Amino acid sequence: MTPTFVRGRLSDLRQLFRAIANEWRKFWSVRATAATLTMLPIVALLFSWMFSDGGGRTYGTLTAAEQAAFDPTAISLQSHLMAQMVVGILGVLAVTSEYSTGMIASTAIVVPRRGILFLAKTLVIYVVSLVAGVATALSSFLLGQAVLASHGAPTASLAEPAVIRAVVGMGVYLAVTAVLGLAVGILTRSSAGALGIIVATMLVFPALSQNLPATLADFIARFWPSIAGSRIMTVVPDPAMLPPLTGFIVFYLTVLVTTLAAFITFRRRDI
Repeated sequence: MTPTFVRGRLSDLRQLFRAIANEWRKFWSVRATAATLTMLPIVALLFSWMFSDGGGRTYGTLTAAEQAAFDPTAISLQSHLMAQMVVGILGVLAVTSEYSTGMIASTAIVVPRRGILFLAKTLVIYVVSLVAGVATALSSFLLGQAVLASHGAPTASLAEPAVIRAVVGMGVYLAVTAVLGLAVGILTRSSAGALGIIVATMLVFPALSQNLPATLADFIARFWPSIAGSRIMTVVPDPAMLPPLTGFIVFYLTVLVTTLAAFITFRRRDI
């Protein structure tokens, strides 16, 4: 019994490695996903410069209380607002491009174990987005600090542990967002539908929620998953918001539930 079990697990691992290699090749062979990944640092650096320039220019006009709450790290990492859209699109296209072309059927023949195929897709999109996300976060931080310094505003240093956590946290946040895009893409099997959901839930609704009654708006600002998750990129405490790790856990659990729903759907639904 034991040798049979071991052989079965080794067979599963070999299938997983082959599936990962296949997903890796497909990721880079699809023009849309490669082009989207290329846009990530461009978009992030542009918005890091814009937010940091605005923060640096207005710092001198802030009250003493506002200056005490000034967070140079968070300002330079506000580029995540648009970067999360890019990686969300990346996750969506990584799977919906296969549905639109019918390639998903061929993929399922090559890797008939749906669980292994789902895991391979998730791992590839997560690892690619994590590496790209951390590099993008570091670039955004360094550019943002240089821009803030040029205006004489306070800056942060990578020598501070909380700053390292925030920069790496942005990379992890973007990687988890890419997995969310993949999960929504699997659930909808539609690029347009999945992209609409990602943009609405992560960008449009949080912005519009500020116009809701104060109590509801404050609740959303504190607990909405994408807003809570972005707390990982802050250094200066804000008593009105969740702590960084708590906020990220809220976001992570939301993505985990969505991913589990996508996994169950992927296993049961005809391709």
